[in-house]
Amino acid sequence: MDLKARALHGLRSTRYLLSGLATALPSLAGYVLLPLVCFSLVFAPVLPWAVQPLHALTDAERRRAERILGRPVRRPCPTLEGNAYQRTLQLLRFPGTRKDVAWMLVHGIVGLVLPVLVLGVLLSLLLTLSIPLWWWTVPGGTLTLLAAPLTTWMQAIVLSAVCVWLFAALFLWLAPAAVKLETWIAEIMLGTWTGAGRRIEELTASRAGALQAHEAELRRIE
Repeated sequence: MDLKARALHGLRSTRYLLSGLATALPSLAGYVLLPLVCFSLVFAPVLPWAVQPLHALTDAERRRAERILGRPVRRPCPTLEGNAYQRTLQLLRFPGTRKDVAWMLVHGIVGLVLPVLVLGVLLSLLLTLSIPLWWWTVPGGTLTLLAAPLTTWMQAIVLSAVCVWLFAALFLWLAPAAVKLETWIAEIMLGTWTGAGRRIEELTASRAGALQAHEAELRRIE
């Protein structure tokens, strides 16, 4: 991949990371709402409705990850039956619900830190690139690059060029790596497990369904 292609790839990666703020910022609300739901039984009956915004967030993140990965990032959703408390228990028993909540807590931090970090490197690159145009307007010796104060045009040009290449190398590596990390988190936490993990999830879901059917039969007999 030539330099131009790598630069375009880095910019596209930055755009993808910035689009993730649309799901990362709402995910931060989970740090406030989750303790209220966990420590208050009053909110238990409304839990099946409260997870609908969470499902909207996870679906949006799945679509973002699928565009990058080129493969589906999906998992089956449980069918909720019974009254509010029974539906709440069904949600709590389903492993996918716990994984969605865990993703929300992780993405709220990772999805915010990564784009800010990558954008900061890109802006630093652009700012350093412009230094030769305005360095002489600041008082002499107050502007430094690589721990060296700029006092001559030669210093401004050479040190700026070195810093630009350093920031460019960091940006071209960091932006795609950040996208890989974000999509990996989405696929691991929001997709269907494979191998033994997937089998455990299927067995857990089947066991929850069997328990629900058994409880319904007991109620019918009573």
